[in-house]
Formats: sequence, structure tokens, C-alpha cells
Amino acid sequence: MRRPLLVALFACACGGSPKPHVETGSGAPGPKSLEACVRQFVDDQPMRSPDVSVRVVPPVALFEVGYGEGHDCEAGCFRSHAFGLATACDRIGWLVVSDHEHTSPSDLKMFALAPTDTALFDESLWQRDTTRALARWLSRTPNAPDDIHERATAWLATHR
Repeated sequence: MRRPLLVALFACACGGSPKPHVETGSGAPGPKSLEACVRQFVDDQPMRSPDVSVRVVPPVALFEVGYGEGHDCEAGCFRSHAFGLATACDRIGWLVVSDHEHTSPSDLKMFALAPTDTALFDESLWQRDTTRALARWLSRTPNAPDDIHERATAWLATHR
């Protein structure tokens, strides 16, 4: 049995989950960064020619992707666009997707808000997100608590 498989089996048996790994300069595996996990997530999505911008805003990574062909280039061109969120390497998904490539929605992994995602409700995090995508998403997603909908909506009205 190979060593990574033993580590994964041991972690699962102990109630944990195996951490993603990358090779470090010493040849020993090290923990994979949140940014590396985001880039792998985007690479695994059905998006042609993605341009990825990742901003690590502790405790999360916010990312933005332009992808696909240029549309209506006589008027200046636009591409498909998506905003995503990662709270951990195994908790990554899209917040908003503006898809002009006719990608099947079932092929895109949307971010699923969990009860443990309370760090996302911190207004100081919303302030550090210059795109305002997180606050806009929280003001609209049906899975956010009602008070968070209200706070995010009020915050957006005063932070343009």
C-alpha cells in the first residue's frame, strides 16, 4: 500500500479528512494553499480559456474568472464571468455566474452555505471584498439567515 493512501485511510479512520498536499522544495509533501485549491477547482470546471484572479482575504479566498469567447465585439466585447468563494480546499464554489457559453448549470459547482460559515457574516470581510460579490450574494441567497439578508442589503446600500 502506498504512503499517501495510508495517510488518507488513517485520517478518515480518526474522524478527520485528508488534507490536499503539494510537493515542497525538500521533496516532502506540504499542505496545499487555498489559492492552489481555487486554481485547481477552476481548472476542473467546464470553462474555456479561464483568466483567474484570486484574492486571499483571511479566512477565505475570493476569486473571479473571465472565460470563453468574446461576444458582441463590434460594441467592445464581453466574456462570460463568474465570482467564487473558498472557505477551505474542500469548500469551494461559485457565488454568481454570468455564462454566455451555454454551459449546463449542473456542470458548475455552486457554493453551498453551511451553518458553520459564520465567518462570512462579518462586515469587515465584506469591506475587504472590493467586488462586493460576497455581500451581494448573502443579500440574495435563500440559504442565508434572514438577519444576514437584511444586514447585507443595508450594508450594500451604504457601501457603493
